[in-house]
Order: sequence, then structure tokens, then C-alpha cells
Amino acid sequence: MANQVLSAASCRVFIVEDDPIFADYIRCILRGMDIPSELSLSAEDAIDKLAEDADFQLILLDIMLPKMSGIEFASYLKQHQQLKNIPIVFLSQLTDHEQIIKSYDIGALDYITKPVHAELFRAKIKSLTQNILANEEFRAESSKYQHLFNKLQHVILSCNDGLLEVNEQLEIIFVNPAATKMLDLAPISYQGLSLKELICYEELINIDWQELKIACKNCDQSFNKQVQFWHRSADGQKRLLSLQLLITEQSKKHFYIQIADITPKGSQSDYFYNSENIDPITGLVNHNCFIKSCESMLKQNEGGQYSLALIVVNIARFSAINDRFGHSVGDRILKRVAVRLKLVLSAFDVISRFGNDEFTILLDNKLRWGVSKQISIIENLFTEPLVFDDVAVHVSINIGIAMFPQCGASFSLLYQSAKIALESAKEDPVKAYYFYNDEIDQISRFYLRIVELFDSALANDEFTMNYQPQYNLTTGELVSVEALLRWHSPEQGQISPAVFIPIAEESNYIIPIGNWIIERVLSDIASLKHLLSNKIRIAINLSTKQLKPSNLSNLVQLIEQTMSAFDFDNDMLELEITEHSLLSNTDDTLAQLDKLRDKGFGIALDDFGTGYSSLTYVQKLPIDRLKIDLSFVKMIGKDSKTQEIIKLILELSKSLGLTTIAEGIETREQFDFLTQMGCEVGQGYLLSKPLTLERLTSALATTPAVFTHRLASDTES
Repeated sequence: MANQVLSAASCRVFIVEDDPIFADYIRCILRGMDIPSELSLSAEDAIDKLAEDADFQLILLDIMLPKMSGIEFASYLKQHQQLKNIPIVFLSQLTDHEQIIKSYDIGALDYITKPVHAELFRAKIKSLTQNILANEEFRAESSKYQHLFNKLQHVILSCNDGLLEVNEQLEIIFVNPAATKMLDLAPISYQGLSLKELICYEELINIDWQELKIACKNCDQSFNKQVQFWHRSADGQKRLLSLQLLITEQSKKHFYIQIADITPKGSQSDYFYNSENIDPITGLVNHNCFIKSCESMLKQNEGGQYSLALIVVNIARFSAINDRFGHSVGDRILKRVAVRLKLVLSAFDVISRFGNDEFTILLDNKLRWGVSKQISIIENLFTEPLVFDDVAVHVSINIGIAMFPQCGASFSLLYQSAKIALESAKEDPVKAYYFYNDEIDQISRFYLRIVELFDSALANDEFTMNYQPQYNLTTGELVSVEALLRWHSPEQGQISPAVFIPIAEESNYIIPIGNWIIERVLSDIASLKHLLSNKIRIAINLSTKQLKPSNLSNLVQLIEQTMSAFDFDNDMLELEITEHSLLSNTDDTLAQLDKLRDKGFGIALDDFGTGYSSLTYVQKLPIDRLKIDLSFVKMIGKDSKTQEIIKLILELSKSLGLTTIAEGIETREQFDFLTQMGCEVGQGYLLSKPLTLERLTSALATTPAVFTHRLASDTES
């Protein structure tokens, strides 16, 4: 076909021209060239005809058609699969440059101006039709080759044997799906990775990498040695695979390697891990098998030839997910998490379900990505929720990483380091992963020492209570005090509550410490009973751990007994809880809080606006006071949007019949704004710092200066 003489007569032309006389003139010239043509006097008629017959190689199109212009008609053609590739030549007596540019922008092949010179027109049409036909021949030939290529690609992608394409340096260019499955590879690009790196951890039989390279370099078609190796997949299965280098005359610098599974049939027990080593829910290796695999790999790398990383992945709040959705959904989540993790790991990475909500990975770091890159990939696996039937569950993870040999030469040391790093990740509200390092080591040692000191702190009365007054912002009357825990350790000195309270919660020491607070605070206030002419509320903060169903019933019993012992009315005690503590507990917790409120105890929602609840959710909570967080208060006068949020909170609180307390009032501007907006109660350094019991006694008889000045100003005015 390539040697066939091209003829303009092989081309059919479709003419769209509203001037019948000019159209006949054009058709006459085309007939003289033995080129058949079809005519439409309008774009509408042309659309109908082309719908029935689209076999044309060229369209001559008048740019100034009635109703639908030539430019609009050309746009229509480009939107239809059968018509969009037909070349268009515009005809027009206009020489408007803008129109000419538009015609080329829309994909016109050429532009012929009227009146048409017969000889020039004939020469142009001859040249155009020959080029068009030559392009069609090229496309036809290309289509044949594309068809053959598609067939070959289908064979490569669908064959049962694995195929790897490599260069003469045995660097991988392409991996087919069968090879990906056989080698348990992640769906990533392997360009530049050497074949030796790909299977270096497997148990090799008779392999000589240099010999393979020489065969490739020399295109040695007689080379037919077969390499065999054992491969262990991430789920614990072990297979015997063969590797065959395929060299042909066409190979040149690209070669194929065939991989086949030659595991003897009927001998599975010889080649697969015992089922006792497999986690029944996820199909991953279990705790014991993972430890053995890690110890083996660490032993192989005693000299530190390769860097390995032990990664501990924890599903955040998994117990809460189980409580809310049930254990069947919990099991399905574990399976999905296992699948997602396996997808981004290579054949030489070992993964297990190590505990209830914990997965462990021994990551081989000798490949092309660093550990940080791999951790980033793992972290991004759970940006989308897991969907089960009609339930969408948002799963978040925390990750701790320990590097071998820097963080330990044995599995136990690596695991301990990774767990310490994991705890740091759990405590960070922003960062989901932490590497174990010297800083974290110091933090963990400090954490453990603080936990050790809690017993002596309780036994030796090292804890003390401070009380921060809360005032009615209109009258200046002291209406309540918030009890604040302080700790001066003989060994560590003054320790901030922001430091030791989270440690107490994590270690569960918050339960005995919380009990001590209730007894001490009520005992302190009882000593001031003769000074309390007006009933003052005592606010005590409760932690998330204290609100758990297993602890809450004992807490309620202690509160009631202590209140009764000191002959206090229940409405004198206010329990402060955070949004997070409410949302992270069950309906049983809310029911218990309802009972406390029914008995007359006050319930305040602390740090409002910093948690996860919506404003409309507040009406469902068993509370009677809202505390505006100091992070909002400190922005008064600095950020108008924050001020609008404060207004909304105050309006919401009033509509629900709640009292609002603003904390962290430090400036007169903040004080005035909150007072003008109708905030009932406030606390902060402008009004009073937290006080010892003795200083609180004096405060009961005084009024803060800010109220005195305002009252004086009101009197003068």
C-alpha cells in the first residue's frame, strides 16, 4: 500500500455553501479533477446528510452561512466522534483577520478566499487531498500495528506467568500483574530498581548475577539457565519460583524475564507456614510468628548492612468504635486496615496483627524510598472513611517508629522504643507519627519518673489546692470558685498541671488523685462555711477517665458520701467536664450525668468551642453552665470573627437557659466587651489569680478593683 500512487479521485468532498451559483462553480472544478462531491445549502441540511453518510475526506465550508455560521457548524462537528476528524477548509470572501484566526483556532486545515481562481483552487485541492490520503494511509498502518500491540499487551497482562522487563544492567523497566501478585509487590513504579534488590532476601538457588548481565550485554540467545528461589509473601505463604531470562534477536537493550510458580503440588505443609501462626481475622502473621521473622531478619543484618525500621501502627479509639458499631464491624475494620497496609508494602516487609488494635511492620529501608516517605504513604491510607453497607467509619491511626540498629539491636528493644514513640504520637493532636530519638527517650524517662512519684505525692500530701474566684460580671459578687490542683515535688520542684495531669490520665492515677481532690476541696470549703453568707458554688474538674462507666459509679458514690459528711447541699457542687470527655464516652455516661444533675449537682461544659461538638448538640447535653475558653477571650479586640463567635455562644446559652462563664479575662477591654454582651460570670487574672485557701478567705470579703472603678464611674455619671 505504501507504494500505491495517490489520487485525488480517492477523496470525497462535502460542500456547505449557501450560494448555489458559487457552489456549482466549485463542484464543476472538482468534477474536472474526478473528485466526487456532495452539496448542502445550509448548515442544518448538512447536519442531516452527514448523520446518514459521514464518509468524506474533506469539508469545504462557507464561513458566512445563515442561521448557523460556519464557525458554529465547525464547533458542532468537533463534538461528534464520527465527524470530528474530517479536515475542514473555510471559504469566504471576507479577509477579516479575526475570522481567519477563529477558523484556525477551531482546527481548520486551510482558508480559501473568494472569488476563487480556478487554477489556484485546483492546485490547492490536489495538494490537500494528497496529504489527507497520505495521512489516512499512515493511520491505517498505525492502526494495524496498534492492534498487534494491543494483542501483545493483552497477552503480557493476562498471562499466568510473571514477566519482568529489564535492561542490560538488570534494572527493572516493567512488571506485569502476574509478577506483581507472585512477588507480593505493592502497586508502585519499579523503574531503576535492580532485579537483585527485588529478590535479595529470598532463599536463592544457583544464581550468578554477573553471568546474567553478561548474557544480556552479549544478547546471548543460547543462555537458558534457570534460577530458582524461595519467596515468602506477607501473609506467610512460601513458594518456590523459577526465573528464566528470555533473549531474542530483537532484544537489544531490553529483555524479558519469565517467572513461574513451580511449588510442588500436594506438599503445601512443606512450603507454607503453619496456620497456627496466622491471625484468623486479618490473615496476617500473628504476634509470635512476627517476632520470629524479625529476629531472623535482624540476625541477618547484625553488621548493620541494611537499615531496618520497626513500625507500630495503632488504630485510634478502636474500643470506642467497637462500642458504637459492634464487634462485627470492628473485625471488618481490622481486615480493611490489613489490606490497605499490605498494598503499600513490598515482598520483603513483614507485617502482622500484633495486638487487638495494633499492627507491626518490619520495613526494609534499603530500597529507593526512605522510611519517612513510606510512613507518609501509610498515613495517607486513611484520609477516606471505610464504608460498610450504609455505615461510613472514619479511622485514624497513630504510628511509632524505631530504627535498627540505632534504637536497639534486638526485637524487644526495638519494640519498646517504637511503643514509646507511639505514645508521643497519641498525645500529639496534629502529628500522627513519631520516630524514637533521644528527646523522646528523655520524655519517656521523665514520664515514667512522674508516674513513680504519684504514690509518694499522695502519701506525703505533696498536692495542694488553689481556688480561682468566679464573679458576677454585673454586680461584682463572688458566686463560685474553681478548684485547681497544684503539685510541688521535693525531687522535681513545681510541676505544671499541664504536664502531670495528662500523665496521670494516661497512667490511670487520675482516679485516686481525683478522689483526693474531691475530699480535700470539700474539706477546705467546709472550713470556710461560717464565712459563706451567700451560697457559693465549688467547681471541680473531672477527667475523661473518671467519666468512664467502670469508674463513674464509684465517683458518684464518693461525691454523695463526702457532700453528706460535710452537710453540703448538692447544688453547691459543680462538676466541670470537657466537650471531648462527653463525646468520647458512651450513652451510659450521659445517663449518669443526667442523674447527677437531677440530684441538684451542677454540670458545666468546660473549654467550649475547642472540641468537636456543634452548637446544636449542646441542647442534648446534661449541663447548666457553659465556659467560654480563654483562647476565644484573649482574641477580644484583636479579631472581629472571634468576637462574633463569642456573641453566638452567648446567644445560644441564653436561648437554652444556661449560664455563661468566660475564663481567662486579663484586660479591661475583654471585661467590658463580655459585660456589654451579657456574659453573666467571669474569671481571670484581671479579677483574681488562683488563691490558696488562706487568701481565698480574704477574697470573700473584698471586691476586685475593676468592679470598684466601674461602680465609681457609674456613680459619677
